[in-house]
Amino acid sequence: MALKLQEIDPEKDFPALARCLFESYEDPPQKFFHVFFPIHGTGSEAREEAIKEAADRLKLWHTHDPSSYWQKVVDESTGKIAGGALWNIHEQNPFANPPASAPTWFPDDGSRRFVEKALENHSRPRAKVAQKPHLCRSSSPC
Repeated sequence: MALKLQEIDPEKDFPALARCLFESYEDPPQKFFHVFFPIHGTGSEAREEAIKEAADRLKLWHTHDPSSYWQKVVDESTGKIAGGALWNIHEQNPFANPPASAPTWFPDDGSRRFVEKALENHSRPRAKVAQKPHLCRSSSPC
């Protein structure tokens, strides 16, 4: 199996990348993953809807964030994505003027407020130490 590192095609790769994320973080379960990508409901239909919503949101986040740079690793024999990585390339302090955002992927009830606080707590340490230009990476094997 020959693997090749490539830049993603944002018009076609996010469904495969979202599926890759779900497969990577569900076994063994990584509960914090579902703070970003919850499954509302039960069964395979709810999971498939969550993957589709995640793909749409990943594309939206990518197109609206100038620091976003995605790469993928492709199995050249099958064309299948074997892994991916999101790099955020911050040329300035990203915390100087943070955008106001709410986790709209949760219902507008106590769960959204809970997730909002969880995300604030999650990002607080990085916000304290990453006040300069820097790179930040997230990755997922498929």
